[in-house]
Amino acid sequence: MAVEIWAARLIRPLREDEDRALTALLPPERAARLQRSRNTAGRAEALCAYALLLELLQSRYGWERLPEGALSKTGKPWFPACPEACFSLSHTAGAAAAAVHDRPVGVDLERLRP
Repeated sequence: MAVEIWAARLIRPLREDEDRALTALLPPERAARLQRSRNTAGRAEALCAYALLLELLQSRYGWERLPEGALSKTGKPWFPACPEACFSLSHTAGAAAAAVHDRPVGVDLERLRP
């Protein structure tokens, strides 16, 4: 299978109802980690990255929800119950991306700075 990468540019802040709806898509441990985070500036981008991931996984595998995730020894997120679904997430101010492949994959977004 080919690598699939989806990206989105955020052109406005999320409304409260959008934030709630996107948070509900997250596995419980990821939602809790996001709630504990002091970095509220990147919240919308992180939520959108996970929404893109779910869309990709629905398209590729027919998944309706994200399974419980974990962090590898190197800090990379993965799905222990579905190790065949390799993915990568990235977000920066105003943008989010997700990549999915059947082998380890990586995607990285960076905002250009002067």
